[in-house]
Amino acid sequence: MRRVVVVIAALLAAASMLSAQQASDCEQEDDVERRIAGCTLIIQQGSPDAKVLATAYRNRGKALLDKKQHQQAWQDVDKAIDLNPQFARAYTDKGNIHWMGGFVTAALEQYEKALEIDPRHAPALANRGGIYTQKKEYDRAFRDLNEAIELEPTLVPPYLFRGDIFLVKKDYARAIDDYSKAISIKSRHLGYAHTRLAAAHRENGKPQLAVQNYTQLIELNSRDAGAHAGRGEAYSTLGENKLALADFERALALDPTLMQIYVMRGKLFNNTGAHARAIEDYTKVIAAKSSLAASVYKWRAYAYQELRQHDLAIPDFTQHITLTPKDDFAYIGRAESYAALGKFGLGLAD
Repeated sequence: MRRVVVVIAALLAAASMLSAQQASDCEQEDDVERRIAGCTLIIQQGSPDAKVLATAYRNRGKALLDKKQHQQAWQDVDKAIDLNPQFARAYTDKGNIHWMGGFVTAALEQYEKALEIDPRHAPALANRGGIYTQKKEYDRAFRDLNEAIELEPTLVPPYLFRGDIFLVKKDYARAIDDYSKAISIKSRHLGYAHTRLAAAHRENGKPQLAVQNYTQLIELNSRDAGAHAGRGEAYSTLGENKLALADFERALALDPTLMQIYVMRGKLFNNTGAHARAIEDYTKVIAAKSSLAASVYKWRAYAYQELRQHDLAIPDFTQHITLTPKDDFAYIGRAESYAALGKFGLGLAD
């Protein structure tokens, strides 16, 4: 990859008679603003070589995409393709924009175009494998991801996507290996890799290792609400309730819109006997009309039961059953509340 960067920088400098600094800035990976400025200078100066300009537009588009300026990125990537219709990397970037926008089929089409031009283009293979992972077409995903890793061993996304497949299959050792490899490469995906590794440790029944990973993630970005929430959940599993509560509080201070944290904190309150506070958290989730509300109705019903407020528990169990009719535990819970109120016939029906 380094050799490719050097070659492109040399081509840009020679073809457009730019300074080496301008060419280098346009290839800058670590500083997005420098990359945009360098590429803009190349575009403004112009070049008789369409491929030089295409590279400048593509690189600026990629930088804009990293800044989540999707419309501007789209315009630059489209211009790059107009100037060089055989530019595989530009098609891959266009696919990435589609995928970020939720247009999976359109993204897949762009990755296919990139691979028609260059069947060994590792980023397109990796991202096509990522889409197959999302679609749960794991055999096809494995083929793409394994090939991408073989072609470009320092490319991080295929390790993350493949780790996700292993995690779904509960092959924790190989998931942990892939996430650890992604972390060792130290890319811009470092935070996500730590998050996934922590999830693998937690699901593998090793919350103490999850705590370590979340702590490393917090050291990278102390304002990462998700990392604090994840560590709080791991602390809760370990019975470290004060530490868990402190992390949940910090997470909500950073981002009070994350409804999952209210659910986590609500469960902690319920498990420690603070049922009224649990109800407050669950009620916030329900009031926000979160997608988590279906399960939260049941958790709030359990909290009401602990307070012997069965008349309030029953409507919550009923709402949960309406949304999730195959949950046997909700029927059992509602039956218990009916029985507590002396409504034995309704309890028996449940």
